[in-house]
Amino acid sequence: RSLCPTPRSAGTCGPGGAQLGLDRQTAQLTMLCLTNYARQHSGLAPLSLNATLTTAGDAKLSSDVTCAVFSHEPCGQPFDTVFATYTEGTAAFQIGENIAWGTGSVAAPRPR
Repeated sequence: RSLCPTPRSAGTCGPGGAQLGLDRQTAQLTMLCLTNYARQHSGLAPLSLNATLTTAGDAKLSSDVTCAVFSHEPCGQPFDTVFATYTEGTAAFQIGENIAWGTGSVAAPRPR
């Protein structure tokens, strides 16, 4: 069962949920809303945006683009290499990544 808003409740996260070609800010806020919608319905606390994590994610994306790959290990480097700047001096941390590539109607934050 999908926990994302259904077409009938698409307004839950604004009109951008099912649209293609969203600008970065709208796509980011829509994905955050959809994630928190699912978390709420699973009894979990909402997430919030974090500038440091966004910057780290942008660095990972830049590595993928530079190496012309869509991979957990861009340019053949270990996954955590791109995040070394952000984890330096930290006593404990965990890193994870979910990547997906959608085209056509599944390229929207909430597939139609």
